Amino acid sequence: MANNIGSVPGRDGLTARDLGALQNALGLLSKDHKRIISKAFMSAAGMSHTQLSRILNVPRPTTYREEIPIPSKYHKQMIQLVLATDQVFELLNGNLEETKRWLTAPNSLLFGRTPLEVIFRGDGGSILEWLSQ
Repeated sequence: MANNIGSVPGRDGLTARDLGALQNALGLLSKDHKRIISKAFMSAAGMSHTQLSRILNVPRPTTYREEIPIPSKYHKQMIQLVLATDQVFELLNGNLEETKRWLTAPNSLLFGRTPLEVIFRGDGGSILEWLSQ
């Protein structure tokens, strides 16, 4: 489900990835970046419908839709999540399973929290900063 548009060089030789554009490597967002692809998100995060409804604060039946509008309260977190997973996906040479594992595994540098937890608690900026070092 990777979006390869950002890997095509422009006139100046730079790709969208070089410019920090969303690659959406895990296919978490719709093409317009306004909706969550529920199956891809639950797969990447290892979540059930109930867990997804809790994290997004939406009714559980909503999570059965193919695409879920991103609640405005979580738009920043979703963009940070995609940026982080894009960077990790690239660092791990395109290994999807390892990227998912990174997202959901407790990390000692995050005091035992998972990157997903930290991002959804509003501190995704620190993860993005850490990844770009």
